[in-house]
Amino acid sequence: MKYLTFAVLLVFQTPFVLAQTCQDEVQMLKWVENADPAKDAEKAIKSGNTKLIAVYGFALYFPGVDENQVTKAYETGDYILIEGTGDDLCSEEHARLNNIANEYAETYNKTISGKQ
Repeated sequence: MKYLTFAVLLVFQTPFVLAQTCQDEVQMLKWVENADPAKDAEKAIKSGNTKLIAVYGFALYFPGVDENQVTKAYETGDYILIEGTGDDLCSEEHARLNNIANEYAETYNKTISGKQ
């Protein structure tokens, strides 16, 4: 009976725990909805900041830049991570915001590297 009670609690508690974790990731990404990557990149360039933006996936990913720039960013540690991104998506909202974050990073990085 103890094991059955534990199993029932585990089954009913797991979605709640996952929802809480997912909510944290969604909240970390909410800012990308209204962000302007080209404007943000231009502002960064004017202030002397030419760091690229990376997103989480299986590994770090730098949308919109070539392999040489990625290698340089890795070697120098000269990049900014968008927290909350990843390949382990926990909800439709998280997936939607993750896609926007990837698009943001691509536009931002292309602007920083002068490819737009």
